[in-house]
Amino acid sequence: MIGYISIINASLLLVASCIIYANRFKDEPIARWQSNAILFFISASVIAICYFIGLRGVAYIFPLTISYFFNFKLKQAAFYSLILVVCGLLAATYVSDSASLVRVLIPIIITIIIAYMYANHLEQHKRAFESEANHDYLTGLHNRRHFNRWLSQQFTQARQQNALALIFIDMDDFKHINDNHSHVVGDQYLIEIASRINKVSRSAYVDLPFNQYESARIAGDEFVIAIDGVCSTKSIEVLTDILLAEINKPMLIDNIKITPQASIGVSILSERCRDVNALVNEADHAMFEAKKRGKNQIVLFNDELAKHFNQRSAIINALKGAISNNEFTLHFMPIWDKKATRIAGAEVLIRTKNKLLQSVGPDKYIPLAEENNLITPIDLWVIEESFKYLTCIIKDFPDRKFVIAINISGLELTNSKFPSQVKRLLDKYQVPSEMIELEITETCFINCTQDNVEVLNELKAMGFKLALDDFGTGYTAFNQLLNFPVDTLKIDRSFVNAINQDTPGKQKNLVDVILSLAEIYQLKIVAEGVETHQQLSYLSALNCDFYQGYLLSKPLIWLKFYHLLETEKI
Repeated sequence: MIGYISIINASLLLVASCIIYANRFKDEPIARWQSNAILFFISASVIAICYFIGLRGVAYIFPLTISYFFNFKLKQAAFYSLILVVCGLLAATYVSDSASLVRVLIPIIITIIIAYMYANHLEQHKRAFESEANHDYLTGLHNRRHFNRWLSQQFTQARQQNALALIFIDMDDFKHINDNHSHVVGDQYLIEIASRINKVSRSAYVDLPFNQYESARIAGDEFVIAIDGVCSTKSIEVLTDILLAEINKPMLIDNIKITPQASIGVSILSERCRDVNALVNEADHAMFEAKKRGKNQIVLFNDELAKHFNQRSAIINALKGAISNNEFTLHFMPIWDKKATRIAGAEVLIRTKNKLLQSVGPDKYIPLAEENNLITPIDLWVIEESFKYLTCIIKDFPDRKFVIAINISGLELTNSKFPSQVKRLLDKYQVPSEMIELEITETCFINCTQDNVEVLNELKAMGFKLALDDFGTGYTAFNQLLNFPVDTLKIDRSFVNAINQDTPGKQKNLVDVILSLAEIYQLKIVAEGVETHQQLSYLSALNCDFYQGYLLSKPLIWLKFYHLLETEKI
């Protein structure tokens, strides 16, 4: 009989090993019911062995009780261990004396106590690790990892009832707080914001018809709230209004008064959302729209925004395709000299063969290129193509004084690699840098840092001329111009357009002032948008240096521009 029981035990152990290794081979954990069944069968076998061989069979109880603590929850393991001990010892009384069994009981109890303490210690560490893995270290809210898992679990069920909403919160101007008040203040600020968000979420769960909610910090100053059981758009509007009002309450940190502001985007599960990512993207887009509209407001994603962002995505994809397939071209806007009789240079304008990009124009797709980190390859392409055309002009018109003006994105001022990238192109084509003028819009200088100025200085040191485009629209003080190594100001076309017979004197005086102060600072002036003889005469009387505009010429493709240079009198 003992031999049969040993064979059964060995068979059970063999089956257990096969199940465990088979599941590991498939990279799957052993099923809970399988491990429970194995342990209960082995436990029954151990009790049977105790019945037949007495005290010697009790030795099997020691490892088996320990295994309980690896397979069951703590209290369950202790309960099952005690049952096993009682049953095993009672079974062993059939062939062993009671005194011997009592002596064995003491080490068994000690083993169970030690196993319980050790398992409890492991459980505490496990809970601490899970808490750390699922919570944000700073604010105590759940983190992105936990939130994404929760949202994915809720999505399938919620989709059947359209009962899920996502609120995306981005704190406005958080970088300003860090830069001006230190990261310590910034951390305390985020902790307080998280507390307010959690407070509003809990209150909404109690007061509004929501089944459950989840709030999390998913990035530096970005928070989310997911609401399950949404009954109406009105409920979400009530919640977000309360949320923004709570966030906007002033706070005092280290005697510094701060009034927080936030841009909030909301998406409610609809037929548009085929998966979790679509829901998240809608909330993100709505938040982006809130920032675009002036910040510190709430935007609910709707069909109109969906159309807008679908077009936006199409434009971004078209930009990527245009870059990859070399679908851009250059047009040339002639720049005329002081007398408006001779071409002194040209501003290169980017155009494209892509039909979608053609339909929206550079005013639309260039800002999107800047937002999506696509502008640098476009800028470098324009610069390289301009250098190619300039080599042709130098070759065919060697005695001609000529400047080619190239617009570059203000983002390049934050790109420390940009000067070296331009230098490589300059070395490659061996064009004189003094024949190249790089144009940057005036608005880029409003928040200009020392690092930005350093990039300008590097370009200036290579011999490039620098121009401030659209001057007058960014409200740059003239004394600030001393900090920027610019050579040329381009008067914005809106100021030139104001020069007509019925223009009030004050508006005309703005052009006068710009030209006068440019002379003091020894800066060249280019007047953009000259479209009438009256404008040209007025500017010429003020001794303007250069002109651009449809009165003199529209932008031209290369062949027409080259022909214009050929036919112009030398």
